[in-house]
Amino acid sequence: LGAYFDKHGITRPLEDDFVLDFFLAKRLVEDALLPTLDRMTQLDLSVFAAITPEALGFLARFDCASVRLGIRRLNPHSAAILSGWNLRWLIFSDNTEFAPSALEKLRGFAGNVSFGRLTELNRDAAVALSEINGEVSLSVPSLNVEIADGLAKHWGCLAIRGLEYIDHVALAKLV
Repeated sequence: LGAYFDKHGITRPLEDDFVLDFFLAKRLVEDALLPTLDRMTQLDLSVFAAITPEALGFLARFDCASVRLGIRRLNPHSAAILSGWNLRWLIFSDNTEFAPSALEKLRGFAGNVSFGRLTELNRDAAVALSEINGEVSLSVPSLNVEIADGLAKHWGCLAIRGLEYIDHVALAKLV
């Protein structure tokens, strides 16, 4: 990506500040720098610290198997766009922060979702995650009864990693 910017005279942002906006997304697709988008492809956007909702809307038109995101903070508007994308896997990096109600906007997503480490998970977000139709994989340091009760409503595979503490009542709810 850096070589592409250099070749086309685009000012290269600092490594942590790569932002994918609509115009850059369109240009990268036109110049075939992003992989061919089809059902067998993973679109790896993990190099971008931020992706504008307009760029997500543009890319959501494409049919691909999975999307890997490196965005630092997911807002509710972008989460709603991602929720409507027809994917098998939506993969967030460990350092993604979720704005309040962003996780709730993923409610009803048809594919599988893999979250990195979630620093904060409330009951409303847990209930929303339980309504994702596919596998839900997340990493949290602890689970209380209220959160476990919300997650327990999930009918698919629920993978919880990084758990350091769980109350025995919360564990019973999950089981």
